[in-house]
This record gives sequence, C-alpha cells and structure tokens, in this order.
Amino acid sequence: MKPADVIFGILMMTVILTSLAAQGATDTLHVHDNIYINSGEVLTIDAGTTVYFHGYYHIIVEGSVQAQGTESEPILFTRSDTLGLHQTDIAEGGWNGIRFTNQAEIDTTVVSVFEHCIFEHSKASLTDFKNGGAISIIGLHNVVIRNSVFRNNYCYRKGGALYLEGNHALLEYNHFYNNTAYNEIEDNPAEDADGGALFLHASMAEVAWSVFSCNTASGIGGAVVVEESAPLIYNNRIENNFAAMGGGISFRRSQFSTPLSNNLIVNNSSIYFGGGMFFLDSRALILNHTIADNYSAYGGGVFLITFNVLSDPTFYNSIIRSNAVYPDTVNQVFIWDSISAPGFINCNIEGGIDGIDGGVDNENMIYKDNIDEDAMFVNEGEHPYALSPGSSSIDSGFENTDDLGVYIFDLLGNDRISGLKIDMGAYEFQDPHYTVFLSVEGNGYVLPGEDEYFVPEGTEMVFEAIPEAEWSFYRWETSFGNFDENPLYIEVWDDIEIKAVFQPATFAETIYSNYLQSFVYPNPFKNQLFVNIGDHFLDDEIILKLYNSAGALQQTIRFETHHSKAIHDLDLSDLDVGIYFLQLIGEKGTATFKIIKEK
Repeated sequence: MKPADVIFGILMMTVILTSLAAQGATDTLHVHDNIYINSGEVLTIDAGTTVYFHGYYHIIVEGSVQAQGTESEPILFTRSDTLGLHQTDIAEGGWNGIRFTNQAEIDTTVVSVFEHCIFEHSKASLTDFKNGGAISIIGLHNVVIRNSVFRNNYCYRKGGALYLEGNHALLEYNHFYNNTAYNEIEDNPAEDADGGALFLHASMAEVAWSVFSCNTASGIGGAVVVEESAPLIYNNRIENNFAAMGGGISFRRSQFSTPLSNNLIVNNSSIYFGGGMFFLDSRALILNHTIADNYSAYGGGVFLITFNVLSDPTFYNSIIRSNAVYPDTVNQVFIWDSISAPGFINCNIEGGIDGIDGGVDNENMIYKDNIDEDAMFVNEGEHPYALSPGSSSIDSGFENTDDLGVYIFDLLGNDRISGLKIDMGAYEFQDPHYTVFLSVEGNGYVLPGEDEYFVPEGTEMVFEAIPEAEWSFYRWETSFGNFDENPLYIEVWDDIEIKAVFQPATFAETIYSNYLQSFVYPNPFKNQLFVNIGDHFLDDEIILKLYNSAGALQQTIRFETHHSKAIHDLDLSDLDVGIYFLQLIGEKGTATFKIIKEK
C-alpha cells in the first residue's frame, strides 16, 4: 500500500484524530505544523507508523497520547533534515519534540503510553522549550514510556532526550543513545546544559532496566541528573557517557532515602569532577552498584561536595574499582571538603580507605566491613562486569540488606540473593542449587514436611523429627551417614537424601518392672548414675538420650555392647538439680525413665 500523505496545517483536533485513524499501520504521517492535543482528547498512533516532521514543529499535549508500537512494528518520530540540529541556541534542524504542559487541572487517571517508539533528531532550543530534546513532561501527567529508543536528540538546558518535572512517570526497558545537552554559555552555571539523556526535577519517577550510552552534557550528568527529586532507579546500565562534571549520573540538591539498586556505572568520564557519579548537597541510598573504569580529574568513580546541605550518600554492597584520574592515577572517590560524610558498608573499594581522597579525615564518614580485593569480573561477553567463580565479592554483602529495600532481581534478572548472603555489585553470582529429599520411616513426622527441596549451595537447613504416640525417634539416615541428634542441622553442599526413622516404643515397663528398677541406679542420684545393660538390651549398639524436664536434649551417649552384659557409669555432675528423662534406644525397642538429680 502506498503511504498516505496527510498534511497537517492549523487543524481542529477532531480533524487530526480522524486523519490519524484513517492511516494504515505502515503509513507515514507527514507533519507540516504544530499539533495540539487539548484536555480530554486522545491522540492515537498505530503500530508501524512513521511520524515525519517537515519542519521544526512540536506536539503540545494537555490530554493524552497512545503510541503503542510493537517490537516488529515500532513507531518512529523523526525528521531527515538535521542541518543545525546541534546548534541548540537556534530553532532550526530536526523537530521540536512532544510537550506535556502543566495546567490547573490534569486528569491523573488518564495514562499516556509510548511503547516500542523511536524518538530521533528532535531539539529543545534556547528560543522555545529549552528542556527535553524529544519529550518534556511538566505537571502530574501520568506517562509510561517503555521499550523505546531515544537517539540523537538535543536540548539547550536540561535533558537531551527527556525532561521530567513534578510527576511519577514510569520509564523502563528504554535505550538512551547519543543524546546531548549542550550550549556555549560560559561563566554562568545557571545556564549550564545538564543531563545528556534524562533530567529529573521534583520528580519521583521510576527508571528501570534501561541503557544510557554515549550521551553528553556540557554541564553536569552525562547520562542522568537527579535534582530535588526522589526517584526509584534500578537495574540500569550507564556506560560511555561524558560531561563536564558527573560523567554518568549526578545528584544535585536531592535529599532522599529511596533505594537505588543494581545499577552498572562504567566507562564514563568527565572533565572536572566525578567520572561515574557526582553528588552536590545530596543524599542517596546506593545499593549493589558496580562503579568501574570511570575517569575524571577528581574522583574517578565518585565525587562529593557540600555547599549548603550535607552530601552524605551511603553505599552498601557496591564494587568501586578500576576508576582513575588524570593522568592515569588510580582513584575511586574524592571528597572535596571535610563536611561531606559518605558511608561505605560492605563494599569492595580498590585501595581501601586510601582509595578515598580529599576530606577523608572527616569523623562523620562511615567506613565499615569493606574489602579491597580483585572483583574477578568475567571480562567478556555482553556482561563483562559479572562475577567469576571464586570472587571475594560473592556472599560478602551486608547481612541485613533485605531491610534496606534492594531490588529483588539483579541486572541479569536473576534472584538478587543466590548464595549464603547477597553479593557485592550489580550482578549476583548464581551459586549452584541442590536437591534435598526428606522422607519418613515409621510413625512420626518431620519439620519441614516430607518433600523435595531445591536450595542454594551452602544453605543451612534444620530438620526436626516428631514421633507419634507410642513411637520414638530412632535416628536420621542420610546420604553421608546416620545421626542421632534431633533437631539435625545440615549445610547443603550436594544432593542429599534424609530419612527420619521412628520405631515402636515396645519395651513395656510393667512386664520388666523388677528389672527396670535396677536398670538405672541410684535414683535419685547426686553425681553418678549407673546404667545396667542386661539381657533385654543386648544389641550391637545402645543409644542413651538425656532430656531435661522441658524436653530439650542434654546429652547423647552410645554404647557398643557386642551383645555382652555390662554396667556403665555416667558422670552427670554438670547437670543442675532437677527432673530428667533418660531414654534407651536399641533395635529391640525403647524405654524412657524418669530420674532425679539431688544436691
């Protein structure tokens, strides 16, 4: 089918919607003027559509947009004429983006969705919107952007691709590539161009499972800037971005405790401060980050500075290694002043505390349970910063990380905790798992119940055997031997079969009453108790279990009888005064006796 040629002039919204609805899924929509989506109106764009702008035009949204492409039929927003696109001080080259505007009443129940969309060659210039090269969302608009690509977009001030202000937008599974925040204003920080890909202002956006690569800012934040915001940022790859300060991600005047989890921040660079991360008057909870191979003049990995409000981010379970400063000097963290007070807990920091330069004499800085050992990255494949077997960063994280709110999956989508404890870094090494098959022989039951359990290597499991009436626990039979103790504690390092064996309590005290009176003596006793092994117990092995009055096991004693009569002397001087129960266990049956220790 030949693509339709729909020319947009200054049209009423109803005409625009009719024109869009008339197009097939593979059509091109030719835009020749600005478009306005009024409050209560919906702009719907079909999968496979190319929205082609013939000039520096924009789409103003007060209502909502439904642009839902598919993986095989994405929606493309573009312009082929890019002459002057990089000149952010002029309104020429490319197109002028999609603009969600703030107004007195915004219907937050309406969701705008962009899915499988491509935004390219758009610009916000000095003479118009300044912020958000491809999209700017200002106000409480409810917007979801997923599985989309932002590439080769520009802005004059904030957010080379996307600018969010005062909303809770959801951004997931997106790729921000080669976007730029740039202007040539000098000696005026208020006019710096910040956030090469994404700028968050007064926002609680959720940013997840996205890739930020090769974005640039002439100010701070080569990829992302978080300003006066409390976003939820997790499972992102921030790599190969560049800025004057904060080559990867920058935090400015943001004081929040929302956890940031499992982000990979690598191979970013900046001219002055913070190759990977930059903190100005900011607080954040940084969990399980890998910050490596970043480069700057100060703070190859992380830079902190306090002007008015304390900069005190806390890093847990993070790997901060292989970062450098000019000229090729190893440096992980630089603290500009003696006031900033970061925390590093259960991290792997190259150089240890010596890898932290600047205001390291600050008494408020927390440095606890960190290591300085080769992280043993795999250094190959699509995820070269995953951990190799034997890495010291495996099972070395903070004991109570669950309480901090780390995201439940790592950067590869695997369970965040695989082994005995959480690992350091954005990737969780997947420890081997083994099968534990738990069964019962005889009349009784076990905790946990009879079943087949699939557990990580090294997991400690507790098994308790509970006999039914007139039955007693005899022993545990396992793949690696038999055990008498109950409960049984086992660390799982292989596939295991565990069986709780119960036997009838058939030894009738009434029948052997005369014998039983002489089985244990004296009773009461002081320190020594004699056990008479006679005809009725002549087995190869006899087990004695001593319980206190609350039923807690105190001792287990084995006798190799070899079918011979004998009297055994038990030293029970360590027991407290009180009532105890002595249980005899043999192949022929069991018997339990109440004994009393006196002073």
